[in-house]
Formats: sequence, structure tokens, C-alpha cells
Amino acid sequence: MADIIAKLAQVVTSAQIAINAGSAKGVKRGDRAVIFRVVNIEDPDTKEPLGSVRVPRLVFKVTSVVDNFCLADVETVDVDNPLASNVFSAVSIGGGRVKLTTGPATGLNSASVKIGEEITIQGSEPALDKT
Repeated sequence: MADIIAKLAQVVTSAQIAINAGSAKGVKRGDRAVIFRVVNIEDPDTKEPLGSVRVPRLVFKVTSVVDNFCLADVETVDVDNPLASNVFSAVSIGGGRVKLTTGPATGLNSASVKIGEEITIQGSEPALDKT
């Protein structure tokens, strides 16, 4: 399956989100949904931009799929992401679990998301080697 670009539609519970893509777009239970952050790379001597890379910031596992949306549970959080206020936030709690809140992120293991933020859905099945 090719990646599907979708958006965060709603925070459903303290550990689950709704995404605006479902089976009609090829989403399947077990797929991974990723919110990336962009890291700009620059030359340390000249400070000129060399390019950028996308780093996973939040990773979700799709748990339920209907025709036009899916539900996904938080799996991992990038703790290096800067905190932001007035957005939905994922806060890591005991046992490696993640809790979604509607206020500013607090604590060291935090990452923030916004309704409408882009999400890349990646298939759960490994790609076949076609060589």
C-alpha cells in the first residue's frame, strides 16, 4: 500500500484519535499513522541549509476502520519535540502509555498535535521485494 495522507479529525479519548481516512481510501486495521516533524539540516561551518528530514513525532496504530474515517491509539512519542500551548497534547504516563489532553503539554515526555494536522498512514504489511 502506498502512504495515505490524511488529517487528525478529533481526539476521541485520552488515548485515541480519529483520522479523516477510512477503508474507502485503503486504510486497514493494524496500519501505522505517523505525525512527523521536520528537522532542517545546515552546514556547521557556513550555516547554509543542506536540506531537511522528516522525523516521526507521534506514532499511532489503527484499531478500527469504517468507510470514511479510522480510530488509532497512540504508540510512541518523540520526547525531543518542543512543547506548545493551546493545542491537543500527548503526555506520556507510567508504563510507557500515552494520554491525550486538551490543554498544554506538561512534563518531559510530551508532544503536541493540532486538529487538522497532517498524518501519514503507512500499511502494516511489509512491502514485497520485486527484484
